[in-house]
Amino acid sequence: MLRIVSARFLSYCLQKRQIRRVSTMSEQGQSSTPTKSDIAARIRELRGEKVKAFERDANVAKRIREHLDGEGNFYHNNAFAYFFNENEKRLVEIGKDSLNFTLLMNDFGINKSEKLFDYVVQDLVAYAFKHGAYLLQTLKSKMEDVHGSRL
Repeated sequence: MLRIVSARFLSYCLQKRQIRRVSTMSEQGQSSTPTKSDIAARIRELRGEKVKAFERDANVAKRIREHLDGEGNFYHNNAFAYFFNENEKRLVEIGKDSLNFTLLMNDFGINKSEKLFDYVVQDLVAYAFKHGAYLLQTLKSKMEDVHGSRL
């Protein structure tokens, strides 16, 4: 239950821009990120290359990760990983059983029944835990700012 409440509260705070956003690659002076359809086209090209499966999977996961990193932020709560899309103002749990994540991967041309889907899930979860903000600490900090005291 805490996972659902925390995710909804974070989504609300981010929609209202009450939590400071981590700068993305495009805000750091790099060119803007390509669209999902551009990434999907590049993924189709990568899938057709004559390379080992693990190299192909790693390249596809890297493309998706870089694109998502440019469109939003990653979070975790020591149990689950999340991605918040700034453009769509939507929080997505990263996982095999997440319908929103499955729909997101379909935008990139990756079906849940493929082995590549599992690879991308694990890659994004690892990235969220290594580089994403700690969800509960972010919420606690925001609540302290609102209430003016330590919880």
